[in-house]
Amino acid sequence: MSRQYSFMTIGPVSPLSFSGTPLFFNAFNTPDAFIKANDLPVKE
Repeated sequence: MSRQYSFMTIGPVSPLSFSGTPLFFNAFNTPDAFIKANDLPVKE
């Protein structure tokens, strides 16, 4: 079963830390879920 985890970063790890804006991102527990969610081509 594929799962997706959402995270929020703030501070020096965020590329927008100078403005105080947090960065939100999603992490997947399988490479296949990441590829499918981003509609990436698959090499055979």
